[in-house]
Amino acid sequence: ALVLDFDGSVVYFTSVQRMGPPSGVFRLDVSSGVARELSGVGGVAFIRGGIAWVNRIDPRDPEGPLTGRSGPRSNSVVRVDLSTGQETVWYFARGQMVDMMGLDRTGNPIVAIAPGPDFRNVSIPLLRSPQDDGALIYDGSGGLRFTPPQADSQSRLWFGSDRGIYLYSPAAAMRQVLSFSDANRSERIVPVGFCQLSWVRGNVPPALPVIDPRRALSSPLAVIVVICAVVALLSQWLIRIPQAGLDATFGFQTPICSLVVLALIAALLFTNLKLSLAAALAGEALLLGWFGWVMWVATTSRFSGMDFPFMGIDIMGPGWFVAATGLLATGAIIAGRFRALAPRPGNDVWLLALLPGAGLIRLHHSARGAVYAVLILSALILASSASPVGPLFYPIVGTFEPPTAPPTRSQEWILLGSAGALALLSIADTVRMKRKEA
Repeated sequence: ALVLDFDGSVVYFTSVQRMGPPSGVFRLDVSSGVARELSGVGGVAFIRGGIAWVNRIDPRDPEGPLTGRSGPRSNSVVRVDLSTGQETVWYFARGQMVDMMGLDRTGNPIVAIAPGPDFRNVSIPLLRSPQDDGALIYDGSGGLRFTPPQADSQSRLWFGSDRGIYLYSPAAAMRQVLSFSDANRSERIVPVGFCQLSWVRGNVPPALPVIDPRRALSSPLAVIVVICAVVALLSQWLIRIPQAGLDATFGFQTPICSLVVLALIAALLFTNLKLSLAAALAGEALLLGWFGWVMWVATTSRFSGMDFPFMGIDIMGPGWFVAATGLLATGAIIAGRFRALAPRPGNDVWLLALLPGAGLIRLHHSARGAVYAVLILSALILASSASPVGPLFYPIVGTFEPPTAPPTRSQEWILLGSAGALALLSIADTVRMKRKEA
């Protein structure tokens, strides 16, 4: 028998088979010594307050995760009310390994989710309602393997691993509070009691829900975002055209650029995915606002006295395009985190669709989403490259001489229109794929 819960008067336990998961749930009255079977359900992982939590293969995906390894496999977590027998599928992920890790202080399940094909990157969400995206505890980066958590009186969760003890709280990200080194990775250190956080390096949980910067830079896309943020600050956003009263303006001299960079970094660091998505959308709105403003400026009286028919794309330096590249990479990162936390897409898809390609990445069509993002960015860069002014490589100093007016600017307008059309097509494709998979 395996004891799963004791409330002071009643013991809940399950029978343990020699081969296979536990089967059946029994209730033992301590005072009378009488035991009776409550349910014949198998695969019970935890029991608390008369509720059993079960790992199970969902009939919607009868093959389950094809791990290629022996041992129990499951692609769903089911809540079973032992008093009524009512079952609720709390979480299901087709083709992925889903396993109960534990319960928080209020009885909400903590689940380990490992996508194929290697099932090595295990993310850990805290799920408060059925098929909820939940709160992301660990996103799987770094390849850490944790022991079942223990919840303390302050609603914090303590995890053990072969690298030390880690602490998660609702107000802060998962972080290491005690280091442990075992060269063979054959031993783990496991928390067995509770203590006050103040003795550990004197740390206090930060007020903002941010990720450890080392984890934020653990993926190549995240490194690209940071590089783009730095380069955007150091690059021109407006080129020098003295005749129009424009001087070379760098990103660090432009408030919009600073806000865009702040939005990109915030999107990387927030553990709350909704805040990450909001930051990315704010960055996108700022970039679109700057683009619209530049297009408008080119139509004002500043340029009316020149023989060359200026467009906004003629006066935009490379900084805007670098920031846009960082935004697209950020969208891909956020979509991947949503997918790792909740493989079954929810309403977050509609907001992610506003970031070119991100909605499709969320729907497990990564290549399709990446193609849209690359095509949109390429169309914008080609439009700038086609400009006779050559704003992407325009020198910072020197005399500006307007080039000879071309017969038409249709090439640039077609490329700009193509970028807009591709962005709309990306949204429409996301809607189509979402409805197809519903």
